[in-house]
Amino acid sequence: ALLHQEQERYQQANARVMEKRQELREISDEVKKMEQEIKDRDTSMSDEAPVVRIRRSLTRLKQELVQMDVRIGVVQHSLLLSRLKEKSNMTLDLHATNI
Repeated sequence: ALLHQEQERYQQANARVMEKRQELREISDEVKKMEQEIKDRDTSMSDEAPVVRIRRSLTRLKQELVQMDVRIGVVQHSLLLSRLKEKSNMTLDLHATNI
C-alpha cells in the first residue's frame, strides 16, 4: 500500500514536471520570438537606407523643380514674344489700311 502511494505521488509529480517543461518550452519559444522582433526592429531603426532614399528623392525633386521653373520661364517668354508680335502685326495692319 505504501509502495502504491509512493508510485502514485511519483506519477503526479512526474505529470507536473512534464506540464512545467511544456510551459517552459512555450515561454522559451515566446522569448525567442520577442528577441527576434526586437532584433528586427533594432536593425530597421539603425538601417539608414530609407533615409538615404528619401534624401535622394528630395534632391531629385528639387532639381526637377528648377528645370520646371526654367521651362515655365521659357514658355512665358515665348508667349510674351508671340503677343508682342501679334500686336505689332495688328498695328502694321491698321497702318496699312489707313494709308
